[in-house]
Amino acid sequence: MTAILKDIDREFDGHTVDGVCDGVYKMDDGAMASDRSLKVWVVVDPARVDELRSLAGKFARVLRQESLYFEITEAEVEFVRPPPEIGGVS
Repeated sequence: MTAILKDIDREFDGHTVDGVCDGVYKMDDGAMASDRSLKVWVVVDPARVDELRSLAGKFARVLRQESLYFEITEAEVEFVRPPPEIGGVS
């Protein structure tokens, strides 16, 4: 997982791990499979979503998964920086 997260960081400048979650997935053969997943958020420009999807497909191959859950949300993300200090701390 560390290598996968480093790949995300290299390509998309960072990630957030939202935690571990459990789910159930219907496999192509019809069998139900329980799975424990690591939920990772990546903020990307909409023009780069296909690049991230392609990378997720490569991760599915590395992890020997039939598929990976890939969710696209429409959200406004802002990275807020502290203001420059003027005078003392208030």
